[in-house]
Amino acid sequence: MKKSLMQVCGLCLALVLASAVALAAQGEKKGGKKSDEVRHSGRITTVSKDMMTVQTRNGAIQMKLDDKTQYTYRNQPGTINDAKEGRRVICLVKPGPKNEMVATRVDVREGK
Repeated sequence: MKKSLMQVCGLCLALVLASAVALAAQGEKKGGKKSDEVRHSGRITTVSKDMMTVQTRNGAIQMKLDDKTQYTYRNQPGTINDAKEGRRVICLVKPGPKNEMVATRVDVREGK
């Protein structure tokens, strides 16, 4: 009885470790680097050609926009002109030079 209980415990431990390894591998991008992008969602409070502020549940997030920022509007290719004050957005942001937040992707989810 003790031997079969130990075997079951060993099997459970092996499954937990295998799951942890699989989850860690899932969080990595190709090339072995972990993604440093953070997802923020909320409503646009201010927008200009190179800066945008989004009001989230946790406060306002200010992010820099550059020529590499990708835009979508309702799941279709979009432009910065679709990002207007009051619209709901989902943004992927990564740290940039001088600890700035740089938006890599801005998904406009609804019009006003």
